[in-house]
Amino acid sequence: MARLRELTEGDPHISEMEGLAGWFTLPDQPARKPPPKPKMALVTFLGVYPLTSILPPLFKKLLPGWHPLAVNIVVTGMVVALLTWVVMPNLTKLFRKWLWPEPH
Repeated sequence: MARLRELTEGDPHISEMEGLAGWFTLPDQPARKPPPKPKMALVTFLGVYPLTSILPPLFKKLLPGWHPLAVNIVVTGMVVALLTWVVMPNLTKLFRKWLWPEPH
């Protein structure tokens, strides 16, 4: 904590997240409680399903001479990277109001 104070203005804030909660954060927004798990699961499904349906056949055609396990490694890496840096940040923004409804 002492080393972190040198790098931040004020006291550093550390929050631990479990499961899929790390994907459900909004940049430049104060830390919020993660959405309910069923909502996180549904939004994650909406991100995972298209990638796991489209990428395997695509890479099988792009890399026809490759061993199936090697293609699987490439596809899995692409799925994880796309979910982490492209798909989930955009789905989180798109479904923001549903994931974190404003209190009435």
